[in-house]
Amino acid sequence: MKKSIAHICLEMYLGLVSFAGVQGMSPNIIIVQPDDLPFFDAWTPPPNNPVDDATNSFPNGYALKNIERLRKQGLEMKQAYTVSPACGTSRFSTITGRYPSRSGYSRDINTGLDISKVTIPTTKLEDVVGHSDCTKDNMAVEFRSNGYRTGVVGKWHLSNIRNEAYSYPKFQTLVRECGFDFADALYMENLGSYSDGSFSHNMEWVTYKGIEFIEESIAEEKPFFLYFNPTVPHSSGNVKEALLDFKCTDTANGQLDTEPDIVGMTTAYGSCEAYRRTIFDRAGELESNAELGAIWVDDGIGALIRTLEDYDELNNTIFVFQMDHGIETKMALFENGNRIAQFVHYPDAFGTEGKTFEGLVQTIDLAPTLLDYAGIAAEYETDGESWIDAVLDETAESTWRDERCLLFEFQYDRSVRCGCEKLTTMDGAGSTTRRTGNRLGYPVADDTYYNLCDSVTGANPEGTDLSTSEPEQVARLADVLDCFLKKTSPSSEADYSTACTL
Repeated sequence: MKKSIAHICLEMYLGLVSFAGVQGMSPNIIIVQPDDLPFFDAWTPPPNNPVDDATNSFPNGYALKNIERLRKQGLEMKQAYTVSPACGTSRFSTITGRYPSRSGYSRDINTGLDISKVTIPTTKLEDVVGHSDCTKDNMAVEFRSNGYRTGVVGKWHLSNIRNEAYSYPKFQTLVRECGFDFADALYMENLGSYSDGSFSHNMEWVTYKGIEFIEESIAEEKPFFLYFNPTVPHSSGNVKEALLDFKCTDTANGQLDTEPDIVGMTTAYGSCEAYRRTIFDRAGELESNAELGAIWVDDGIGALIRTLEDYDELNNTIFVFQMDHGIETKMALFENGNRIAQFVHYPDAFGTEGKTFEGLVQTIDLAPTLLDYAGIAAEYETDGESWIDAVLDETAESTWRDERCLLFEFQYDRSVRCGCEKLTTMDGAGSTTRRTGNRLGYPVADDTYYNLCDSVTGANPEGTDLSTSEPEQVARLADVLDCFLKKTSPSSEADYSTACTL
């Protein structure tokens, strides 16, 4: 394909990234991954379940202006997916670029089996004999080893620690061992698991510490990698109660001496309480976790953007916003569980006019892509693929859309999508995919086949199982799925080289 002058210039720029890193111009990187944020209609979510045509508009018409800025002025991935539709498993795939079934912790538990059970308790960023997920095989370690300052704030959900052994300082040390120079405003797990009732959701604390990390990194003249994980709007802590019954000074690390002063959040209102009232004003009569939480998260993102602008670092920052998973069929391998919103704002590479990419991408692609932009050759292997070239090339975009095969996994259930075609295998009665399908009107069987691009099947293509009428297609996808299962088997040597395609 003949390349445009703009295309060639952008390729030349990207080719200089490694050299730029040597010159102190490496891009800063922020990944924002809120906990259980819904997929709003403006972000073109997948169809609803077969029996429900409900919509999901922005809260009270409030357009979440900061997230929308990232979307409209950045690269919007139109078909982005999490590898595994649960909080911890999605985060593992993001930070490592690997399938959750690759987790050393999971492989150790499932040794001798042909397939790993993929759940939050079995997917941890921990070192076990023969595996170094925490201290070696993740992108935070790679960035830190290559001159970046690395930080994480918010929800973690990737380590095991007994309740009786828990303390905030011990938790910080545990997280720092996984490649982070800075680890604060941390939540070990969901609030219901590790809260003594003295604190709740606190976006001001999380945002304040995120900004503190950015400012310290700039002062040290280092590029930075920040993993920013809001706990809202997850229902383990009621967002309305957090806003009304708790203070900005109530944290998982005890009481703060003073309220966080954050330009873009609390500063303009004089107090945390006054600022929080504006969230209710903007939400109107909508006071659910989703509405209140979305506005709170959006304000935090706005404060990060404001900080980057104040230090003239916004254009040189790759700012990624992504959901952790879908909500309607969370922990189930339907489109409403696997599909996510993902926006990548990077003015130095994409400008600010906004563009879209229709290729199939997953959370595992972020690690190789971001390391690619930074000019870093990873010292460990990933399952993901860098899309740095594909987003520049219409032919590559078509290939990623029509020919790429994606694997999804949760519990013992597996699903594969190749282009428009999708095959899902469901385990027995313990399968959340099977239970969710029964509850929401999806066809449920050991093997189900869908054509996601076939409008004849109705508003939701997953509402019609085509497996009996399309046996040849089912067999073809079954071969691809078998390829993925062999690659990720806990009883075999890890295989990162075999390509599983039709």
